Amino acid sequence: MDKIDPVLNRDLTAAYLSVFPGLGHLYKHQWRSGVTIMTLGNIVAALFTGLMAFATLGAALIVLPVLWVAWVAYDAYSEPDLSHKAKPV
Repeated sequence: MDKIDPVLNRDLTAAYLSVFPGLGHLYKHQWRSGVTIMTLGNIVAALFTGLMAFATLGAALIVLPVLWVAWVAYDAYSEPDLSHKAKPV
């Protein structure tokens, strides 16, 4: 049976948790980024999506949230883990 690298597993878990943007950052103990994304980031993304929905005849209602969640998931995956459980590389 193959062993799973615990650091990589925490990175993937953070990316999966970013389905709700900001939660993956909080999981990796990136408190400032997580709270900022959960409050300001999601509000700005929602307002921008709402405004762009008129200009794109509704296409922005699907495309922009998918891009936002994908970017936040990638960022949560690539951020260093600051929890005390993770061993430094």
